[in-house]
Amino acid sequence: PQLAPHWTSPYNPLDPKAPKLPTKGEIKAVIPKECFERSYLKGLSWVIFDVGLVALLAFTAKAFLSTTPPPIYFSSEGLVWLLGWSMYAFCMGSSSVGLWVLAHECGHGALFPSKKWNDFFGFAIHQAMMCPCYSWRHVHAKHHQFTNHLSRDTTHVPGSLSELGLLAQQNSLFSLLCLSGNNDTLLAANMVLNLVLGFPLYLACWFSPCLSFKL
Repeated sequence: PQLAPHWTSPYNPLDPKAPKLPTKGEIKAVIPKECFERSYLKGLSWVIFDVGLVALLAFTAKAFLSTTPPPIYFSSEGLVWLLGWSMYAFCMGSSSVGLWVLAHECGHGALFPSKKWNDFFGFAIHQAMMCPCYSWRHVHAKHHQFTNHLSRDTTHVPGSLSELGLLAQQNSLFSLLCLSGNNDTLLAANMVLNLVLGFPLYLACWFSPCLSFKL
């Protein structure tokens, strides 16, 4: 099958007539100063809220959901069991990601004014969620330092044709997923692979799609 054409940005920074983009300093200057203020009280309240929400969901599941599968899935009892655990998985997954985001902010030193507080809560939350803390923080810092760099970024970076060995295999399934362009079906498949496999692997062992990435 023929691959969809690559999308090309209409903005050309080399064009003398191209509009001037604002610098990072200019963008930061128009953001209200209170957006950069960190608070022990607010940071701790968010941690308590998310931990409480996760605990409440776990308690609710223990109280109302059975861990024993029903004898027949395609029955009223089986459908209720599947629906209940599906709702629990969605709610617990969403809440847990919210809690992990707080740990992510600790890695950036952004949740609390104190480095010790950020280190403590970031480490504690990462350990509770079975995610590496300090190695991930190192890799994530590389991502922000080299965002969108094809060989030095660490996340959401497509491998080159030569890295993937696709120069002579343009019609392989993997090449179609990597070069899906504007094909909605392939984009959806690529998104599922990233969310179901890629993101958990990144959190668990800093797996990177950038094959040439080195720590």
